[in-house]
Amino acid sequence: MSNPVSSLAIGLVGGLVSAAAFSAYFNATPDTSRLDALQKQLSAYEQEIGTLKQQVTAQASAVATATATATAAANAPAQQTAAVSSEAIRDYLVSNPDVIFMDALEVFQANEPVYTARRFSKLLDGGLREPLYNNASDPVMGNPEGDVVLVEFFDYNCGYCKSAAPGLFETVAADGNIKLVMKEFPILSAASQTAAKAALASQKQGKYEEYHTALIKFQGRVTDAVVFKVAEDVGLDVAQLKQDMESSLILEKLAQTSMLADQLGVTGTPAFMVGNTFMPGAVPPAQIQNAITLARAQANNS
Repeated sequence: MSNPVSSLAIGLVGGLVSAAAFSAYFNATPDTSRLDALQKQLSAYEQEIGTLKQQVTAQASAVATATATATAAANAPAQQTAAVSSEAIRDYLVSNPDVIFMDALEVFQANEPVYTARRFSKLLDGGLREPLYNNASDPVMGNPEGDVVLVEFFDYNCGYCKSAAPGLFETVAADGNIKLVMKEFPILSAASQTAAKAALASQKQGKYEEYHTALIKFQGRVTDAVVFKVAEDVGLDVAQLKQDMESSLILEKLAQTSMLADQLGVTGTPAFMVGNTFMPGAVPPAQIQNAITLARAQANNS
């Protein structure tokens, strides 16, 4: 029989993001504003945990009392023994709410991928599917007509993004039918902002994929100097690039992507999305491939 208090706690915890998820999710040194935002979210999370403990304690007391009453009514001769036993249980649970809370938290963490998928699916169905997967202004790599859309939020100074890139490119190339949507999400430094603006501006010269690939494969810190040196190396007109990257459309695009990330709960890079699957961090190619296979199967069955 399921424990009603544990079930309550699991349901309550299901709406939260675990501290471990924060750590895995935010995997590079952020800029100050992004770090402040994360600290506020973590503080809110800790407050929610405290509230949850109080609720679990109250519910534990109520359930134990109800159990004692039901036991006494069902077995009158053993009324005194049942009452003592239930009272002992009640006192223990009230004094040690962490017993139930930690059990519920462990269950939540074990099932966190399921809870994450549910939250992500609700967000998509709530109006974010189109701006995430079908924004015409997003740079696209792979097969523009692919039957599956894979999205990546990334930063050119993100070490995990760099490490994930080779496997990502190989997966997309081997499949041949994936539309890879690139979400420029520069959160790590001012130079990251410069790189993102330059990359978006390179679309005007028809060299986004070449430029993006060179920047993400660059070993070391991407500085402003690197941004323009790599642009020159791939054959971009640097003077034109510098002019185009200051366009209000570029700035609006970056703001739009940042807002979408906030709505989806993306606080670090990289982050991958395909179908109803949300994968934060530098996930292995096999995990991305499994998500692609699932999304394709779901699309074919819809």
